[in-house]
Amino acid sequence: MQNQGLLIDIAYTYADKETQLTHSDPNKMAVVSEWMEVEAQKLDPLAMTLTWEFVINPGLGIATDNTVVEEYEAMLAKVLDLYEARLALSKYLGEDNFTLADLHPLPTIYYLMGTEVKTVFT
Repeated sequence: MQNQGLLIDIAYTYADKETQLTHSDPNKMAVVSEWMEVEAQKLDPLAMTLTWEFVINPGLGIATDNTVVEEYEAMLAKVLDLYEARLALSKYLGEDNFTLADLHPLPTIYYLMGTEVKTVFT
């Protein structure tokens, strides 16, 4: 969540530059905020647990718990279905242009793309 505040600060600081990560229209910004919350409340907890199992635990010499992986991978697939449904309606999560809503999930997804869970994203 701390990174979320930092990203918002950066987005507003550089709002007059190339890519607009926010909207001045409150209705459009509400959509962006809604998808940032979906990421924070639904996607991130699942993705972080899987990242812990695949990346952190092995680094600490702890075996990956396959039961946890199976459970969380199934839940992650359901959340990704929400994203898929949204992206069927608009080019990006925040409507027609790339915004903070699209940027937020990238760090966690980056780690998962190096694991067997990456198949859930296809």
